[in-house]
Amino acid sequence: AYTYIEANSSQLSDSAILGRFAGTIEAQKDGSDISSGREELKYAALELYKTSPLWGIGCGKFIEKSGEDSDVHNSYIQVLCEQGIIGILLFMIPLIYVLFNTLSLLRRVDSAYVKISLFYQLVFIIYAFSGNVTVNPFGFLMYYIAIAILVSLKFKYRL
Repeated sequence: AYTYIEANSSQLSDSAILGRFAGTIEAQKDGSDISSGREELKYAALELYKTSPLWGIGCGKFIEKSGEDSDVHNSYIQVLCEQGIIGILLFMIPLIYVLFNTLSLLRRVDSAYVKISLFYQLVFIIYAFSGNVTVNPFGFLMYYIAIAILVSLKFKYRL
């Protein structure tokens, strides 16, 4: 599929479904920047982080303090910038704790619901590297559903 899209990217760039993917391939062929400005956002966030590494610059302050038009397209870097070392630890420790709890439950109980919970968690955690789940309520909602499934199953099986 990739080979087909790459070979026909100029014709597919107007496609509603494959247009963005084909456009990225075309831009890469031309030697253009395909990061959509994400690298600049990342570097701006890291520079702001250096100004206050322990506590960060304040929740929701990245756009205001950086002068950029968008939040960072990486939740971990955004949290580090806005909330510092303390905030990134408070963000990541629960993610890891809940993930390990889910994996532990999956070893003991073969349930489709545990797999759904794990799937939602992994989508949240992995997407956070290229998107920003911290500024989108839908991302949190799906993650909270995953936690609710986990808690419900732990209560059901008395684990």
